[in-house]
Order: sequence, then structure tokens, then C-alpha cells
Amino acid sequence: NKRAIQNHHDVNSEKPRPPDNRKLKVTVISAMALPKPKNSQQGEVVDPYCYCFLEGLGVDKDKTLTTTVVENNGFHPVFKGKPGDTCTFTIPHTEMTTLVFQVFDKDVDNDDLLCEAFLPVHLIREGLRNVPMWSKHHKPLASTYVMAEFEFL
Repeated sequence: NKRAIQNHHDVNSEKPRPPDNRKLKVTVISAMALPKPKNSQQGEVVDPYCYCFLEGLGVDKDKTLTTTVVENNGFHPVFKGKPGDTCTFTIPHTEMTTLVFQVFDKDVDNDDLLCEAFLPVHLIREGLRNVPMWSKHHKPLASTYVMAEFEFL
């Protein structure tokens, strides 16, 4: 009886599951109400771009999505229709993979992280979605979103 309990919790007791290798097409449409970086000058307007990648077991770390920079528009930058707005990711293990969205302000010397979001892939639903964004200090940002379209292929 005691042995059965030990085997139940032994992570090596079952064969590893084969990879799912599902494909997820992500299109970044736009963003809304982006914050300014802390070190910004009075009256300065952000030049945002969105960067997406996967984190998790067996993901291709070199596969990323980087949108085109939209100059002087932190209120409602539109990325769709510009180079880099779409990427198809291969997801080896859906249950153990996270899709990361990060929005940066393009600067001459150093790009500033404005906000980010972490989406567990197994919770993503297909279609157009507003992704609520969080500050780099992990605080929710009211009314700050990235709109994206998700499609499992």
C-alpha cells in the first residue's frame, strides 16, 4: 500500500508524453493606452513596438515576433498590415508553454519595457482578443491592452 502511494507521486513512473507540436498563428493588431517610461521627458511620446515569444519546455527560443515601430503614438498604435505583425509558433507541449507579449519604447540608446503579459497557451482561445497588460513591476494597467488574433493551425 505504501509502495503504491510512492509510485503515484513518482514523476518517472510514466512514459513522457510525446510533443503536441501544435501551431499557433499570432497576429498583433494594435495596442491601447500604453504607459510612458519613468525616465521620459515632459511631452515625450512613445515609439512602441511589440515583441512576442514562447517560454516553456522544448520551445524554439529563436522564433520571435517583432512588430514595426509606430512612431509617436502611445495612445493607439496599429501594427497590423506592417512587416512583422504575424508569426506562426510551434508549441511542443501546450500545457507547459507560455506566450509572452512585451511592448517596448524604441529609443536611440536603450529600448524601455513599457508593459508585458504572460498567456498560458492552453488557455488561449481563437479569434480576436484583448490581452490585458501589466507593468514591468507586475501591477495591472487599467485600460492598457494589446489586441491580437490567435489561430491554431
